[in-house]
Amino acid sequence: EAPGGRWMERLTIGQRMFLLVGGGTATVIGLTAFCIYGTNAMFDAASANVSNTPALAQLRDRLNLIAVGTAFGCLSLVLPAFWLVTRSIVVRLKAAQTVLAQFAKGDRSRTVDIRGSDEVGELLEGIRSMQRSLADIIGQVRHASEAMHRATSEIVVGNEDLSGRTER
Repeated sequence: EAPGGRWMERLTIGQRMFLLVGGGTATVIGLTAFCIYGTNAMFDAASANVSNTPALAQLRDRLNLIAVGTAFGCLSLVLPAFWLVTRSIVVRLKAAQTVLAQFAKGDRSRTVDIRGSDEVGELLEGIRSMQRSLADIIGQVRHASEAMHRATSEIVVGNEDLSGRTER
C-alpha cells in the first residue's frame, strides 16, 4: 500500500463532514460562477445582434442576482445541516468516550446513553453490550475469588486442627 493511501481513515467524522460540505459549497460557488460567466457571455453575444441592449443588460443583471441568491440559499441550507449532523454524531461519541473512560477507572455505575438507530447508535449499543458483559465477568471473578477465599480459609483451619492433633 502506498504511503498515505488510507488518508480518509485518519480523519475524524467532523473532518470528513467538513470535506463533504466544503466540496458541496465549492461546487455551488463554482456552478454559480459558471452560470454568471455563461450568462454574461450569452448576453454579450446577443447584444451584438439586438438593438435593445439596455433591456438585455438589465435581464443579465437580474439573472446574475438570481444565481448569486441561489448560491447563498444553498449555503444557508448546507451549513446548518453540516453543523447539525456533525453535532449529532460528535456529541454522542464524546458522551460514550466519557462513560468508557470512567468505566476504565473502575466506575461501573454509568452506562452509555443510546439515542438513535443509525451507525453511531449501533456502535453505542455494542459498547453498552460490552460494558454489561465486562460487568458480568467482573462479578463472576469476584464471586469465584470470594469462594476461593472461603475454601482457602477452611483449608487453613483444617490444617491447623490437623497440626494440633498431630502434635499431641
